[in-house]
Amino acid sequence: MAGLPEETTRPPTPPGDQIVADAEDVLADAWVQVLIEVRDRSQTKARGADVRCQRAQRALDAALALRQPGPIAAAHADLEQTLLAADVAHDLYARADHRLAAEVERAKSRCAGSARLRNSCAVNSDGLVLRRATDSDATGVADVWLRSFAAALPTVRRAHDDADVRGFFADVVVPHHETWVADDGGTVVGLLVLDDGQELEQLYLDPSWRGRGLGDRFVDLAKRRRPDGLGLWTFQVNLAAQRFYRRHGFVEVERTDGAGNEEREPDVRFIWLPEAR
Repeated sequence: MAGLPEETTRPPTPPGDQIVADAEDVLADAWVQVLIEVRDRSQTKARGADVRCQRAQRALDAALALRQPGPIAAAHADLEQTLLAADVAHDLYARADHRLAAEVERAKSRCAGSARLRNSCAVNSDGLVLRRATDSDATGVADVWLRSFAAALPTVRRAHDDADVRGFFADVVVPHHETWVADDGGTVVGLLVLDDGQELEQLYLDPSWRGRGLGDRFVDLAKRRRPDGLGLWTFQVNLAAQRFYRRHGFVEVERTDGAGNEEREPDVRFIWLPEAR
């Protein structure tokens, strides 16, 4: 019984260049996946460090309330060590994230390797746009604020319910303040609000966009818009935000018991001034 012609039973051997290209695709995909895993693990460790810092801060607050020098000194020393460990964890996370971003940039031309690699390329592409908000963005801006507040500040009592927050952004913030949004294909994933002076009033990111460089882009934008300096308030419990602003050159200048904010939550003031020209 005659067999089928050989060329129909065996696929043609690809040219040598194609074999090399396919191998490079596989290696690039595998390396990016390794870097994703390293980044994710370091992010988990950084978040765990934040939790330990919050516990250490609460322990110090309790010791201060007792007004006993010995426990206060011990709690303060523990907090200092915990903050130092958290700084190291966040530095390692930042390095892993930057290394992943750099590798993805190199791998963009090979995004056909796998769905996961394509997704990584999309996340780090220039498709994300920072633009001025319009009235139609008010709902998306408020939704991002609500999700971000809930994720980053679970222990802070909100002064207003969801409806009030949405009304505030629609009637006051977007129409009357310099509001910028991060637009990911038509979806608002971050917001920046500046007043008419030098105050950075709001900087919130959708939780899924934390740790991906979007906050850095917003701060750079704020500095360009207010080149003479910036000031802001953040809650004392938000240690991650404090580290973030310090990394961007902001300096702590004041702490209060929170009597001046609606949440009645202890807060801290930071300022940034440009280097002498």
